[in-house]
Parts: sequence; C-alpha cells; structure tokens
Amino acid sequence: MGGGTWLHYGFDQMLANSTQSDGTTGHLAINWDITAWHWYLDMGDFTNACGGTGCHDVLATLQQMGKPIWINEFGVRPWYGTDQ
Repeated sequence: MGGGTWLHYGFDQMLANSTQSDGTTGHLAINWDITAWHWYLDMGDFTNACGGTGCHDVLATLQQMGKPIWINEFGVRPWYGTDQ
C-alpha cells in the first residue's frame, strides 16, 4: 500500500478491516505487503500529530494493521525556512 500521508489512514483501516465507507462490514479484506507513508517536518510529531480531529499517534495506528511500515518520503518542504 503506497503513498499514505499525514492523518489520512482511514482508507487503509477500512481495507484492513474489510469495511466500507457506509459502515457495513464483512466485505473482502485487502491484503498488502508493506504500508508506505510520507512524513514531513510541517506535519508535526509522527507519534502525536495534531489536526482538525485532535492529536493522533500515526505510527501506532499504522502498526495496528500488522504490516511493516516504510517511510518512503520524509524531510522538509522545499519552501521551509524561506519567505514564500
């Protein structure tokens, strides 16, 4: 599973739990090998990321899916520390 970022893990959780966005359960569970994630300095602490829904331990949430986690993009934005 590739390209997840910030607090956008709900879709991954639905796939792992075989649920649909309408809350129904019992659908085909999707299995993947590695959870890939992007994380940047302006997103805050990976274990205490705060957004509009409160603060979340993203690392713990991803670990609950039982797959290795690959941080495949990380660092700072190109404009970080500039006047732009």
